[in-house]
Amino acid sequence: MRPPIRRAFEPLLLLLGDVLFFGIALFLTLALRYLELPSHDLFFTHLVPFSFLFLFSVVVYFIAGLYDKQLVIVQQRLPQTIFKAQIAAVLGGVVLFFAIPTFGITPKTILFIYLVLSWIFVTMWRLVLFPLIAHRRYAQAVVIGDGAEVSELIEELNTNERSRIRVTHAVSPAVLADADAQAALLADLRQEDISVCIIDTEDPRFKPLLPFFYNLLFLDLRVRCVDLWQMYEQLFDRIPASALQHGWFLKTLTVQNNWLYLVLKRAFDILGAVVFGIILIVLLPCVYLAVWLEDRKPLFIAQQRIGQFNTPMRAYKFRTMTIDESASGAWVGENGNRVTRVGAVLRRFSIDEFPQVWNILKGELSFIGPRNDIVGLGARLAEAIPYYNTRYIIKPGISGWAQINQHYAPGNMSPQSIEESEVRLAYDLYYLKHRSFMLDMMIALKTLRRIFFR
Repeated sequence: MRPPIRRAFEPLLLLLGDVLFFGIALFLTLALRYLELPSHDLFFTHLVPFSFLFLFSVVVYFIAGLYDKQLVIVQQRLPQTIFKAQIAAVLGGVVLFFAIPTFGITPKTILFIYLVLSWIFVTMWRLVLFPLIAHRRYAQAVVIGDGAEVSELIEELNTNERSRIRVTHAVSPAVLADADAQAALLADLRQEDISVCIIDTEDPRFKPLLPFFYNLLFLDLRVRCVDLWQMYEQLFDRIPASALQHGWFLKTLTVQNNWLYLVLKRAFDILGAVVFGIILIVLLPCVYLAVWLEDRKPLFIAQQRIGQFNTPMRAYKFRTMTIDESASGAWVGENGNRVTRVGAVLRRFSIDEFPQVWNILKGELSFIGPRNDIVGLGARLAEAIPYYNTRYIIKPGISGWAQINQHYAPGNMSPQSIEESEVRLAYDLYYLKHRSFMLDMMIALKTLRRIFFR
């Protein structure tokens, strides 16, 4: 049995296969269009400009979620999703070819044929060929640990089709304190060909078991050892709450001193603020008229929010609720304040956030970072959630890792409980640990997907 392709490499393999079949689709498109095999000159005359279309298609696929690590698009929806992504890419190609005459081609029939063929080939590649290449061989695993997050990890490993591991045993460290239990576990591992041992090494009950696991992992069965919390982080893209202690913060989190990253991030913020500022000026009369017609109340609000290092700041937004309670510590629904009809539309497309470009230009906000709280609500959360204010060691953002990954209760677009805020903190801490310019670009693209396909 050939070894399975590593899960981390699957998105790269999918991308390479997509580009390959884009090229095959172009070759066959030219053959159908001219009813003969295309010559070398004809093919490369089209390949150069179409390579820009291929690149744009990859970006569209990324926004559509077709390269996600945890692929949520089920097979029944995959052809439809690919077709929509290809339509968007081809429309971009139309603009590209007709706006840049130096390409020397203005294809119409060719683009239509290419749309159909590329959709067929990419769909077959992903539904038929890729599963054959990425042949799955599941590794049997035992988990040493207990608790709600351990149960969550086991369920994910055993039910997610992208997982390469199936957990057959879960044992509490407390049980293994007994020598008979250790012997029974060793016998089970030998019989069932266990190759992976996932261990909660932070559990204090594990330390007395180190001699037993040393022999198990290195001398007897030579089982591969994996840290439970590192695997949890890789699976869920967030930091498990059970791992959060003072030592974790001292070892993991520091103020970002990478000057190149900071310069690129600031340049991206300024450029984006200028672009969205122009859009804001264009939209302003329409938004003002809609708000005035609904309730004749002010268009803007200035909220007292928490900035970097817990310093206060004033954030400017379009008003989307019936009452301006900028320092409120209440969740939506805890009082009589409600989202207006116009406000619901503004929130759906994040237009209410556009006035914050002024805060970005002032350097108080970034486009990407942990979402900051209204002062009253932030104080309430800091009292209820340990280490909550750690998320403010960097500049807050309009969108962030939590916004694109966390799924809130139906009808809500932000946390509306302590429990949801704890999950948001787990995502924010993951961002603080792994932040980089590439991760920021990924968040920006996925934010666009969330806005347009919400």
